[in-house]
Amino acid sequence: MTYEFDGRAFWIENEQQRLNAGYTVKNLPVKHGYIVKIERKKQSRTNPQNNALHLYFDMLGDVLNESGQDKKIVFSKMKEGVFIEWDKESVKNDLFKPIMKAVTGKTSTAKLTKDEISKLYEVLNRFTAERLGVSVGFPSEEL
Repeated sequence: MTYEFDGRAFWIENEQQRLNAGYTVKNLPVKHGYIVKIERKKQSRTNPQNNALHLYFDMLGDVLNESGQDKKIVFSKMKEGVFIEWDKESVKNDLFKPIMKAVTGKTSTAKLTKDEISKLYEVLNRFTAERLGVSVGFPSEEL
């Protein structure tokens, strides 16, 4: 579980940490208003996954060396770009947030006003429509 307070995250992995987080939340001044977000901690990789990952690194290194692909060649090709699909977080962090900072000067989506969200959607949607040929309507506010 993660407990967030003003951008700080606290791991809750035992009873004492849970009690401490509860005490902190209980004693927050109500006049300021807070958002407390609780998430289940994602399971870390398993030992077999870790071993397999490092074996893969070793195997790929051998194949790259055997095929004459030194670091200079590989890094040059990486600069051309690699195929990575978009997801919610990459759209937020790589598209929306840079526009948000440029337009509003803000760095947190939680601090945006309704009008700013509408404006930022318009800017991003116009960019994707004009430059990339894709457009997505903004979901209904009831969602």
